[in-house]
Amino acid sequence: MNEKREKLAAEIEAALPHFTGTEEYHRLRYPWLRKDFLLTDGAKYLADKAGLIGGTAYWLIDIIASYQREKPVKGESFQVWKLTVKESVGKVTCENGNGGLLVTQEVPFADFALGEVCLYVTNDE
Repeated sequence: MNEKREKLAAEIEAALPHFTGTEEYHRLRYPWLRKDFLLTDGAKYLADKAGLIGGTAYWLIDIIASYQREKPVKGESFQVWKLTVKESVGKVTCENGNGGLLVTQEVPFADFALGEVCLYVTNDE
């Protein structure tokens, strides 16, 4: 699994810098959100490619979306989401962009190719 993870991580890390801006927004629908959750091309690529076993890592997007109606994330117009993975155990954090920690969630089994990733969310209600 380590060889597969290293190869996939290298592929993703080589591709991600080419995603600047976005050409298209990709809509996800979650029953608890009043509007669509939009992904940029880069975020969709990451979710499509970063899973090791099932191939996808939409579980990370699901975690981020699940907090959008919860305090203290709900009121934040700009959010910095970080996932760190060590030995298949993950930790997801959300900050407010000024270093203020809003949320921490442990992920007992994180099926993710990269050891670390950072995603930005804007909430323009």
